[in-house]
Amino acid sequence: SVVARAFGAMLLLFVLVFSSFFVWRLPGEQESAAWVSVLFLLGCIGLFGFAYRAATKKQMAVATASTLLATDVTIIWFLFFWSVILGHQGDTITLLQFVSLSLAIMLAGAVGNRGLVILTTVLMNGVTLTLGLAYFSANLGLLFVIGILQQWTAATLAIVIVSSYQQTLREVSLAYVQTRQLEELKERFITNVNHELRTPVMTVLGYLDYLQRAWQTLSPDALARGFEKAHTVGAHLLRLIEG
Repeated sequence: SVVARAFGAMLLLFVLVFSSFFVWRLPGEQESAAWVSVLFLLGCIGLFGFAYRAATKKQMAVATASTLLATDVTIIWFLFFWSVILGHQGDTITLLQFVSLSLAIMLAGAVGNRGLVILTTVLMNGVTLTLGLAYFSANLGLLFVIGILQQWTAATLAIVIVSSYQQTLREVSLAYVQTRQLEELKERFITNVNHELRTPVMTVLGYLDYLQRAWQTLSPDALARGFEKAHTVGAHLLRLIEG
């Protein structure tokens, strides 16, 4: 929910600035394409909003897929708009945008799993190859190869992070289950001890209370039997404690 809300807010701010200060300065065909792109980005903002709502409803699979889809589409659009529609083929900003393709891969590792990381990496490889072969000069071919290697490097790191996180999560879950089991055993032990000790303690107290109140009226034999019973119950209580 935090990622979807933050990305959606940043994209909305960009659309507002882009629409207010830059679109109307573009020449005719580019301006029309820019307005179409604004509508396209508003759809991506709506997708981020949908992801946020899904996350607040604990629909994590839907939220993750929506966030990754909106992020991937937005990054690809920026690259396509700058390099193809505006015609800035092979300049520094375009190359920086190619580097930003790896951000989508890292995001897939942060909020998704290995499958999403690999799927996102293959998608970004396809974008790199398509735009690289179609719109850039041949002397940049090596750079695109390096870009693809960089993307798989980012994917490897993301998979390692995901695996480590999942392992840590499993260990924490196991520790939590064990803690809960220990708490349950503790509660059962206390309950059993309370039950086992309460009866002999109350019995001893009952005998002693009876002897205290009636000792003057009891015969020596009755007193002896009373003390003997109290001693027997006390010895039983001692064995329970020692056992």
